[in-house]
Amino acid sequence: MTYAAGLQAVTIVWVASKFTEEHRAALDWLNKITDDNFRFFGLEVELWKIGDSPAAPKFNIISKPNNWSKTISQAAKNISDGIESETKAMQYRYWQKLVDYLESKNSKLRTQDPRPKHWQTFAIGRSHFYINATLNNLNNKISVELCIADKNESKAFYNLLEQDKEAIENEVGADLEWKENPNKTQSKIIISKNDVSIANNDDWSNQHEWFKTNIEKFDKVFRKRVKNLSVGNSND
Repeated sequence: MTYAAGLQAVTIVWVASKFTEEHRAALDWLNKITDDNFRFFGLEVELWKIGDSPAAPKFNIISKPNNWSKTISQAAKNISDGIESETKAMQYRYWQKLVDYLESKNSKLRTQDPRPKHWQTFAIGRSHFYINATLNNLNNKISVELCIADKNESKAFYNLLEQDKEAIENEVGADLEWKENPNKTQSKIIISKNDVSIANNDDWSNQHEWFKTNIEKFDKVFRKRVKNLSVGNSND
């Protein structure tokens, strides 16, 4: 308390093997009468031992500043929001640069306006079908995927395309990932590029060229096939 008197902000932690009710009440009272610059904690320490392991301390909080849990939760949320905001800003810049790149190359691809999301959508000429460009920061991967999202017939449409798998992969010039996703509405056909540093702005032009090449390839390979797909009793 003597040292605290000379400071403008301080956290005091009192550690004991056991607190009496009077001591706990005293800490609660100090937290009540002081402002947010002064924080008083009371910690009871125990020694826990499992089998032959060395004893380890366990601290139990018996007194803490008012609204401390709320303050910590808000701080954690602020950190999370900051990270989220930074990621969203990067995603928007990434897709805007891709749209600019496609325009500079006179690409005929039809894209939506950029959004701060991990995907960017391109029309392919039929409702419930579209091409997505996607970013996977966690796995350092970018992908192009044909999405089939007809809530009634997506699996049937997917199966019709899969019957033509060999010809499709020959035309694309690569093995594709075929994901029926039986428990989900969307089915997907995917090509990916791994070991990509999405955070490296200097490599974006290379990544955007890869996207341009493969989105255009998907559009060429799938557009006519998608238009001609027909399933009995389909409403499309």
